[in-house]
Amino acid sequence: MLYDLRPKLVYKLFSAKKIREYYVIYHTYDIEQAAERMIENIGFETDINKRAYELLKKLEYASKH
Repeated sequence: MLYDLRPKLVYKLFSAKKIREYYVIYHTYDIEQAAERMIENIGFETDINKRAYELLKKLEYASKH
């Protein structure tokens, strides 16, 4: 799973009403895939994503020089 989030945080990010709205779109997805897509849709970033982005920038710079 891409995101290691505690249930309390997930509940803060998505109310029961919001989860019902997403159900129509993602009810055929695997639960982990649906959760990942929901998190991506709201633009939630994790420290891992930020670190990965910074590392990719450094690698790109290093490969050009």
